[in-house]
Amino acid sequence: MKTFGILLWLCALLPQASAVQISFSFYGAPVQLELPEALMQSPVLTATPEKTALEQRIRSWDPTQLETIASSLKESGRAMFLDDVGTGRLMNNCARYLYAEAADAVLFEWLLLRHAGYDAVLGYGGTLKVYVQYAFLTEGTQFVLFMGKKYTLPQGEPDPAVAKETIFVSGLEPATPRQAMFWNLYRLPQLGKSRRLRKCSFTFDARNYKLYIPWMDDVVDYLNDLPVISLGPLFYQTPMNHRARIIIQDSLDIWTQGFSPRKKLDFILAFLQQSFPYRRDRDYLKYDRHNFSEQTLAAPFSDCEDKAILYAQLVRDVLGLSAILLYNSSLEHVSVGIAWKDVGAGTIVQFQNQHYLICEPANYGYRSGESRIPASNPGTFIPLTGN
Repeated sequence: MKTFGILLWLCALLPQASAVQISFSFYGAPVQLELPEALMQSPVLTATPEKTALEQRIRSWDPTQLETIASSLKESGRAMFLDDVGTGRLMNNCARYLYAEAADAVLFEWLLLRHAGYDAVLGYGGTLKVYVQYAFLTEGTQFVLFMGKKYTLPQGEPDPAVAKETIFVSGLEPATPRQAMFWNLYRLPQLGKSRRLRKCSFTFDARNYKLYIPWMDDVVDYLNDLPVISLGPLFYQTPMNHRARIIIQDSLDIWTQGFSPRKKLDFILAFLQQSFPYRRDRDYLKYDRHNFSEQTLAAPFSDCEDKAILYAQLVRDVLGLSAILLYNSSLEHVSVGIAWKDVGAGTIVQFQNQHYLICEPANYGYRSGESRIPASNPGTFIPLTGN
């Protein structure tokens, strides 16, 4: 016992690493971390550091401390229901909070990703850039090829210098197994609670309807900053906020009570055609993108694929019917196919031994089964189930 007491006394005399509590906001959600002071040194890297400077800077950060911070950020991400992509963005925010726009921020972000087990590489063909490996490439993005794998910028933006990029290789990297980032948006992330309302007015069978739908401001900002994702099941599986879903579903249930399934399809079509004005992305945005339902609730205009996804979700929730998307390249148009047994109901297509009734939520005045897309050559089928 005496020896044990002496050891405790000696440990107390050893210098203890002091820590600082930091707090920053991630799309309205507060994030608190305990950081060792050693990780909060002033930036020392120039804008275009050489490899020797990068190696020296890595040595100035203790790998155990980096791993602890990476684990803490992953835990914060889980508390906010972030997937891998969102957790990567959280690490980016943390690095920018500590080191602003300095080269140190990019290096720090890369090390956090590596210590968290994500497959990322550091490009230094000019300014430092972090490239990550997604489980599948996002739509229209350029990539760097390294060790037989494709890496792209986390935000998915085109990089004009991507072909000239040099990949930094260090002997000081963590040896943990690394994995690609997966999209897993089965629920919206829990971020800030700022909420806005969308007023929806429409007419069906000479009767007027009005509805106010809430959407989450900070969540929409987060979704807007994601890379452009290929149209598919991810959009179908990601719901709108719970309050909006309940309000819409309850209203539709009450308004369509006693309607036949076909008339309910037409009612939901009228709701989307009139309440969500149509305009192509490239006519009012700088780029084309596909919106999650929450973004569609917030957007002043909606493209055909945005309305198609929202329509498919509402038909699933109200009528319990499955759906597919159809992309016709000659018309540059996305339609919805609703699983339907009556093959004489209108424009019907067949996919995987199932008949689908084409619906056009983007075309004003169209009823179910009415479409400009020929049933004999509808285009590409986009399933909304599976990974």
